[in-house]
Amino acid sequence: MTRSDRLLHSCGVERLAAYLSLLLVAAPSLATAGEVAPLTRFAVDALGDLGCPGAGVDEARAVNRDGWIVGAAANVACRSRAFLFDPESGTMRDLGVLPGAEWSWANGINDAGIVVGRSGDRGFVWDAHHGMRPLEPARTGSFAESEAVAINHFGWVAGNTAVPYGVLPCLWNTGRSDPAPEVIDALPIGASYGVATGIADDGTVVGRVGGNGLDAGSRFALEHAALWRRVGRRFEFLDLGPIEGQSGAALAVNNVGQIVGVAGSGASAGGWLLEDGVLTDLGSPGGGAVRPLGLNDDGVAVGVESVDRGAAIPHGGGSGHRQHGAEAGRVGGGSGEPADTAFWWNRVDGLVALPSLSGAGGADRARAVNGSVTIVGSSIDDAGHRVAVRWMPLAEGDLAVDRASPLRDVGALRSGIDLDGGAPRSEH
Repeated sequence: MTRSDRLLHSCGVERLAAYLSLLLVAAPSLATAGEVAPLTRFAVDALGDLGCPGAGVDEARAVNRDGWIVGAAANVACRSRAFLFDPESGTMRDLGVLPGAEWSWANGINDAGIVVGRSGDRGFVWDAHHGMRPLEPARTGSFAESEAVAINHFGWVAGNTAVPYGVLPCLWNTGRSDPAPEVIDALPIGASYGVATGIADDGTVVGRVGGNGLDAGSRFALEHAALWRRVGRRFEFLDLGPIEGQSGAALAVNNVGQIVGVAGSGASAGGWLLEDGVLTDLGSPGGGAVRPLGLNDDGVAVGVESVDRGAAIPHGGGSGHRQHGAEAGRVGGGSGEPADTAFWWNRVDGLVALPSLSGAGGADRARAVNGSVTIVGSSIDDAGHRVAVRWMPLAEGDLAVDRASPLRDVGALRSGIDLDGGAPRSEH
């Protein structure tokens, strides 16, 4: 049984009967209306640094509609600082830290340029008029921590806060001068914590839930992918469940109802996209673990695939300050050691590797993508330093693209689920 077949079968009757009918499909060979046109090459460039290249913390984590980018970079003291990158001037700005904190990083930015992240033990919100402000946790005293992970168009921030019995997702309304956390305490029986990873413009929050680990037979002994929707003054919880008998997590959500996430962990992790009750396996051309970390409104996903060095992966080609070409043969040589490759995924090409800044690859990660398919993350430069980078799509009209290249083998037969509990059936 293939991984895709097992993933399909494990989506099973229990959760389907609850609220969704999940159907694993192979990526179609032709684009459908409303989807992005195929783009198969990218230019990659470094965003610069804040004074301490080689510290190992530099990474771009989010990008807005206009190409403004945020993330983390080491300053002259080699401490992590949240940064804001201006695409017009090409400069990186240090956003500072909260009072009493020594470090910060940025996780999200919306189209109004409002930035969120974490500094010390507090989440923060930053804007050009007010600077950096704390987003307080729901708990006070010891272990009182919070982190902001994403912000939507309307200024609602999703994050996580310490509570007396653990951690729960929460929202902050940055439209208020002193935003207080609104704890999302809608958890299913048996779950003891929840973690938010993303938010859509309609307020839908995605993430994961799990148990306390004390009961191996508990329904939540494995983490479940989770979704929360606001219903009046409360939140409704939807259990997306473990997949393939492994832990699950929803990692990003867009504004048309699509969600990406991961099933399993370590070398067995597999990526998926959920849309209208249809679960699509993102595939693994290099045979490695796949974690989608970002998603735009056209259904383009980005993330990281961990593969053996020397594995062949379909490549987007591209160029940095020099041409890397369109070859994408092998990741980082042939040592057989694990290597991380940044990827983008769409329904036309499937999962395609992004070019490394140095051409060597091995420790690259794509974290976010905007509507123009500008992708941000981290890569390794010629000096071996991890740096924040941006991948920009090259116009297909300028390139000779082989549309017959074998980029569409992303997983699986078109299959269905027998709602009476039988095995998956193939549709030929």
